[in-house]
This record gives sequence, structure tokens and C-alpha cells, in this order.
Amino acid sequence: MLAVVLGIVACSVKSGVEIAPFPSIPPPPKSDIVEFRVIGNFPTVQVRYRTPLDGTTQVTTGLPWSATVKLVKGPMFLSVDVMAMSESVGAGAPFLQVQIFVNGVLFREANSSEKVPMLSVSGQHR
Repeated sequence: MLAVVLGIVACSVKSGVEIAPFPSIPPPPKSDIVEFRVIGNFPTVQVRYRTPLDGTTQVTTGLPWSATVKLVKGPMFLSVDVMAMSESVGAGAPFLQVQIFVNGVLFREANSSEKVPMLSVSGQHR
């Protein structure tokens, strides 16, 4: 038995090849794609959205509107607030919808048919 062990040791030494350990390379960070969407029949709205990366961003815009952010995967608080700046236009009832999608999956949503609505959705993802 000792001869077998010596033979194995001799073979590994005899080859003269040293195998260096692989460096520890961390895997690339995984990310989440977050999309904020607002649709409706209002000519102008004020949108304020929050992410861990950018903090609070506020825009005044027409509809439809969307913004996409790539964030490092992990727990995150997301929110979006929308306020109509005037009454709705066009035929039919007023309509405003706000949504947050994470990786293409609906995370939060709110709807309103008020004359001059204000909507807010938020939540802790994961």
C-alpha cells in the first residue's frame, strides 16, 4: 500500500507541472430591469419616481410615458407618483393608469377615472 502512495506522489512530482489555483473571480452582478409606465387621456402630467440608484426624479410630460432603469438585483424600494396637470381630453371618461414592472412582470398598478387624478404606487421588491 505504501508503494501505491509513493507511486502516486512520484507521478505528480515527476511530471513537473504545477497547477496554480484559479483566481477567485466574482460572477458579474445580476440585474433587475425596472420600468415605470403611465398611460391615460390627459395632455400633461407630472411624474415623480424613485429608485435606489437615482433617488427621486421628476418630469412633466405628455402621455404615454415610460422610463426604464437597470438596477443591481436585490431588495429595493420603488415608487411612482403621477398628478394630472389639467382635465382629460378627448371623448369618454377621464382615465389614468400608472404601473411598475420588474423584469417584465407587473409589480404595482393603480388606475383612476377622476376628473383631475393623483395616483401613487410603491413597494419593497424582494
